Amino acid sequence: MSRGAGARAQRRWRQAGLFARILVPAGAALSLLSLVTGRAREIDHELHLLAPDAVASGESLPVRAHLYADLRRAEGARLIAAPLSAELRAGSRVLARAPLRRSHAGSMDGVLALPAGFAGRAELVAIARPDDAVVRASRVVDVVAPAAPPPPLPIDPRPLRPLQRFAPGPIRSTQPAQRPPVLAARVLGGACVPERTCTVLVHVGEPAASVRAIAARSLTPDARSAQPSAVTSGVVGLRAVTHGPEAELQIVAESAGVTVATRAFRLPVALGASALHEQPRLLAPAAAPRIGLQDDERGCIVDGFFERRWVRTGALSACRGEPIPFAALTPGLWRLQVRRDPFAVDSAAVASVYVQRAGERAPDVLARLAHAALDQDPEDALARAVRDRPEAYAAELAPTATYLLALLDAGLLALPEPASGYPRARAHLLVERERVRKLALFALALCGLTVGLLVAQRGLRAATQAGELMAEAGEEPERIGRQRLRMTLRVMATVSSLLLVFAAIAAYVIARGNAP
Repeated sequence: MSRGAGARAQRRWRQAGLFARILVPAGAALSLLSLVTGRAREIDHELHLLAPDAVASGESLPVRAHLYADLRRAEGARLIAAPLSAELRAGSRVLARAPLRRSHAGSMDGVLALPAGFAGRAELVAIARPDDAVVRASRVVDVVAPAAPPPPLPIDPRPLRPLQRFAPGPIRSTQPAQRPPVLAARVLGGACVPERTCTVLVHVGEPAASVRAIAARSLTPDARSAQPSAVTSGVVGLRAVTHGPEAELQIVAESAGVTVATRAFRLPVALGASALHEQPRLLAPAAAPRIGLQDDERGCIVDGFFERRWVRTGALSACRGEPIPFAALTPGLWRLQVRRDPFAVDSAAVASVYVQRAGERAPDVLARLAHAALDQDPEDALARAVRDRPEAYAAELAPTATYLLALLDAGLLALPEPASGYPRARAHLLVERERVRKLALFALALCGLTVGLLVAQRGLRAATQAGELMAEAGEEPERIGRQRLRMTLRVMATVSSLLLVFAAIAAYVIARGNAP
């Protein structure tokens, strides 16, 4: 090799050494920093998405979302509101899209209007943008043809203790020679709430009689209900306020001022539930009924179920008599569940209402309600009588319909389980961490190899130069060989130590990546 070529080679090695001294520590530091920061980054938001599992084409799709922040906070996560949009997709086609508005207690809600004509499986995707984050959640929704709508939701009984469930006592006749009236009862709303007005609808039956409620320690009837009603064989509404966790209503039936029968009912009492103000249950076409709860709190969530299918949702800011927070109700049988709890329906107040079609006759309305009532309770005497002879009850349309609708108030319709975006976000974060770990290992391997080669090259070159100097000084070849061997071993030991340091760092990176 010529002297000029050797000088150029030395310059290149010096430059390579300079770059190595700068880039190797920087590369190692950046690798560890990316690993540590990637490990420290955690998911701090979670989005829960509630929507029906199936919906008919051309109907509305209710969507409710809960966005949680500060998942690792000692006090627990908190519910927040943020800009959020939801859309229903079938492949690359967007079937419907709508923003979700801030609702009661920090939740968010909206209703998507589905186009007619599409049937198949679609994906509901919600994207929230709290602060600088992007949070997603999705769930599958089956869109079916209107001719074969989704099955109705099952009615779950309220979570009541044994002595808080509805139970009628025996009819006690005080006139043995006379057949006693029926005296069947239904609770409007499905349950009473302590210290709130509760309406009990009594079907008197034949023979006709007047009825009144008896005051007790667990129940106080209002002034009108404590007095005998008009003589009737139809339906009488008795109103009372219950006290405590259990209540019993005693009814007295009288004819010509003489008691003919008595009957006691253990009333269903739902502790902690909401109670609606009494409102009309038989509505005109395109109705928008007003909703009001019997307490001083503000705000509520209203879910609308058509034929026991969840199709509407919204929220009221005051819940003291405002119209429903969604589109007017279409003709048919509806169930409204009103609650203040944004998470569960156990405390919901219930109102079953029937929206009449234009020109619908009273017997047709009663026949429709009687069939629905018998589907829930096949033993109800009034429902069977109305089913068999609806024309006979057309003159008492409103009270009879209200009684049948009160029968449908029993139990609760549960909403679908929410779909969480956390598992997918967690899986995405783990994939990112694995990618960062592989890049860090690659950088460490490259840095270790580079440093090892540079140290080995410089050490061996120094050993060669030392041998040449010793030869020029007249040293014996054997001594020169021993000296070169010792220097070579030192160089290899130094290189091995450096490689072990990088191997230890790589082992730490692997261990951190495998840690939960």
